[in-house]
Amino acid sequence: MTTAATHIDLYQLISLVPHWDVGLAGKRGVMSFFSRRLPKREADGQPARGFLVWAGRRRALEWLKDARFDEAALDALQAHPVLGPALRARPGLGAGPSGLAL
Repeated sequence: MTTAATHIDLYQLISLVPHWDVGLAGKRGVMSFFSRRLPKREADGQPARGFLVWAGRRRALEWLKDARFDEAALDALQAHPVLGPALRARPGLGAGPSGLAL
């Protein structure tokens, strides 16, 4: 079973381009998952707490292991104003049986 990879942050995808350019596409890469902001209380807009607890690492890793880009997703990435030109300039980066050559 494959999972659509279209929920990956654009920054994560754009960061693949320099890795490709220096020949690291076949090497293991590490990226961080983070929260841009803490949840806020509706009453006053202040952070609801000073920490986050993240659970589900195993589930996230399983999702990432199976994530793939189908043809429609690749077409959408090729049309993106920032990522598209980088992919078009590097034909091998947006190709392969698993979608994006990760």
